[in-house]
Amino acid sequence: MDNTNFIKPKEQIYKEIISYFKNYNKLYIKNQLDFLYNTKFLTNDISIPGWSIFVSKYVIQRIQKEIENEKIKSYRRLYLFKLLNNKCEIDIIRLIIEKDINKNY
Repeated sequence: MDNTNFIKPKEQIYKEIISYFKNYNKLYIKNQLDFLYNTKFLTNDISIPGWSIFVSKYVIQRIQKEIENEKIKSYRRLYLFKLLNNKCEIDIIRLIIEKDINKNY
């Protein structure tokens, strides 16, 4: 019996996750999936039932968390730019940058 019949093809995983995040840039989601494969969070031998019951949920949560982290970083960069445009005190800017650098995402 051929075990590949029970393996979820990588192309289907990409298609399914990109479809789930249809309101986001496809390349961004593809890059997120590439990262998960490159870091071995995802492997090429995920069973179809395992994907459906367990793995897909964690992949979606992981990508959602990364999207949220990127939003936070973007808002902070915009806020910093606004402060710089308003010629805010350099000490305040330094504190914001240091806090951002030391924060774990």
